[in-house]
Amino acid sequence: MRHAWTGKGPGPSTDIGFAGIVQTRAPQGTEHMRPTVIALATAAIAAVLSVSPIAAADPARGWYGGIEVGGAEPGDLRIFGQSNDVPTNCDGHFPPVVVNGQSLPLPLDHADCNQGTEAWTNQLAIGAGRLLGLQWGYTWPTVRVEAEYLRRHHGRRGGNVTVEGDKQAEFVLGEERLDALEADEVFGNVYYDLRGVPGDFSPYVGAGIGLISAKLAYRSAYQRNPDAAVLRGLGRHPAAAGTLSLQDATLVDRLRAYQVVLGIDRPLTDGVVLGIKVRRVVVVDAFADSGSPGLLRGHAPTVAPGGRQVVNTITTDDLGYWGVSISVKYFF
Repeated sequence: MRHAWTGKGPGPSTDIGFAGIVQTRAPQGTEHMRPTVIALATAAIAAVLSVSPIAAADPARGWYGGIEVGGAEPGDLRIFGQSNDVPTNCDGHFPPVVVNGQSLPLPLDHADCNQGTEAWTNQLAIGAGRLLGLQWGYTWPTVRVEAEYLRRHHGRRGGNVTVEGDKQAEFVLGEERLDALEADEVFGNVYYDLRGVPGDFSPYVGAGIGLISAKLAYRSAYQRNPDAAVLRGLGRHPAAAGTLSLQDATLVDRLRAYQVVLGIDRPLTDGVVLGIKVRRVVVVDAFADSGSPGLLRGHAPTVAPGGRQVVNTITTDDLGYWGVSISVKYFF
């Protein structure tokens, strides 16, 4: 079946999802690093290369502190959603009615009301974001150990939703988006410095393990057709006509991660070193957190008055990213 793009611009690809809803992928560019990060890398390389060689001391042992600023590129983020909601015709908040010879709402112990957890998927293109870092470490002639804190932020991304089958008539609006993706990250790193390179350059390679506290500002909105006759014709409870289902939640999870870092430093002044680094952060765990919708078919998020609370669980497959940054280290 062909699915229509309901937003502006190029049509998206689609994934079959929630109860026949097709979650659409927001229009996106290349899956490689976006121009923002590439431009930052170019500027960083130019800055390091433009530093004139000086007779600055190249510290071979001692403590240092560092700061960095750059960009992070996570690529596409795939979202998996699950809900313990019941079908529309089982909604105990709606008044009694007969549709196509069937009395609605159905009792919650009816077979149609116990079909298991509903699930859906979506894929959003997360744009390049800000990456800030602080480091504290100790260096020997060729080896460094370091504690590192990183702060990452990405802005709003979202996609429209289309539907298939008779859901095309039931729903008139569907949207799922992230207002923000933020992460506080702590790593313990070990580096090997390649000293003696011509031009006062000091390349290095390193790796580290750490913990990430990630936060997703998640929103979704679905609205059913306001024409009760259309819903009745589809065999749905007409009281659902025009109702909204909304969720606005801040989802949080703690995740294990590791990273590989490549960089090059060059002395700027005595005790101060300018550098560029590229990192690949791999998140080991899948992000997962749960929350109840603020509004479910126009009423409180329960299956019936005084009944079970409806909870939606959002999981993502990969919060890893590429990062490029300019760094400054001061050796004490």
